[in-house]
This record gives sequence, structure tokens and C-alpha cells, in this order.
Amino acid sequence: MSFLEENAELLRAKKMALFVSCQMADREKEARDKAKILYLEKVAEKYGLKPISLGFFGGFLDFHKSHGLLVDVLVRVNRNSLLKQGLDTSKVHDTRDWTNIEAWACQVAKVASNKQ
Repeated sequence: MSFLEENAELLRAKKMALFVSCQMADREKEARDKAKILYLEKVAEKYGLKPISLGFFGGFLDFHKSHGLLVDVLVRVNRNSLLKQGLDTSKVHDTRDWTNIEAWACQVAKVASNKQ
């Protein structure tokens, strides 16, 4: 977000695309659609950006690595709740679909170079 804030003026003058990689992409359609609006459309709007494409992809979580003190504490405190929600913190969770990501990147490259 700080990158977008610091570079919004430059980005508005360029062909650019935005993407998000997060675990919400692996949720039910309603939650996914809400996350797309919040994390992509609203962010682009906030900085006056007109992306040529928006990508929304699964994420990667490895609870064996630190995600910062606050997140680490929240995970430890909420471990049982996370388990009830189906998130086993003893495992790595990788919901990225690399075929989908690569296809999106190729499409963005075509649009950016006007080779449709």
C-alpha cells in the first residue's frame, strides 16, 4: 500500500495491473467477491488507478515462519479457533494456482503490448 501511495502519480501515467495473493481466494464466492472489491477495486479507486487487469489468486501461509510479532501472537492465541475454521497451523497452506497465475500474466502482457 505504501508503494502505491508513493508512486500513484507515476502509475496513473502507465499501463499497469494489480493483483492480490491471499487466502480469501480459496473461500466461498461471496467472500471472494467481497475481497476482490475491497483489496483490488477499492484500492485502485483510492489511488486513482485504472489497471488494465485485476488478478486475484490464492495465497501461501507457513506458520513455522514469523509473520511479525502481532500476527504470531494472534495465531498462538487463536490456534484452536483457527483449527475449528479448518486452518491447521501445523501445516503449510498453499492455495496458489500457478497455471491460472501464468495465464493471467500472459494476458496482461498481451494487453500491455497491444497484441490481442
